[in-house]
Amino acid sequence: MEKQKMKIAWSILSCGLLLISANSLPADDWPQWMGPHRDGVYHETGIVERIPPEGLPVLWRVPIAGGYSGPAVAQGRVFVTDYVATSGTSTNNSGGRDKLTGRERVHCFSAASGESLWMTEYERPYNLSYANGPRATPTVDGDRVYTLGAEGDLLCLQVASGEILWQKQLAEEFQAETPIWGHAAHPLVHG
Repeated sequence: MEKQKMKIAWSILSCGLLLISANSLPADDWPQWMGPHRDGVYHETGIVERIPPEGLPVLWRVPIAGGYSGPAVAQGRVFVTDYVATSGTSTNNSGGRDKLTGRERVHCFSAASGESLWMTEYERPYNLSYANGPRATPTVDGDRVYTLGAEGDLLCLQVASGEILWQKQLAEEFQAETPIWGHAAHPLVHG
C-alpha cells in the first residue's frame, strides 16, 4: 500500500511540475508520451534550471486513483487515466495475477486551474499483476484523445466532451493476449 501511495504522489508531483512549466510560459504542448516528437526533449527556453530548496509553487493539486499513466497536456487541458477498484486487492504480485473489479477512468482537467472538465469511465475487471491501473499515457491528436487501458481497452474520445467516439477491446477483437503486467504501449496516431 505504501508503494502505491508513493507512486501516486510521484504522479501528482510530475503532473504538478509539468503544469507549472506549462502555465508559467507560452509553451509547447506535451500531447503524448515523451512529448510532441516522442523524443523526451523539451524545446522551450526559460524553464527552471534549479529547483529552489523550498520547492516549486504548486498551482493546483487534484487527487486521482491508482495507475501508472503519465499526463498528456494539450490545448490547455491535462489528460490522465486511473483505476478505481470496487472489489479485490492489488498485491503487486510479479509472479501472479490479482483479480479485481472496478472502473478505468479518463480525466480531463483545466491546465490553468485543475478544474475537472470531464471524466469518462467504463467497467473493467482486472486479472493482472500490478493491478493498480492503466499504464499508458493518453495521446491527443487534434480534437481526439486516445487511451489504452491495462486490459487492452483502446478508446478514442472527443477532447471537448469526453464522449467515446469508438472503442476496441484488443483481446476480443484482435486476439491480443493481455500480458501478465497488462497492456502498456502508449497509443500512437499514424497519418
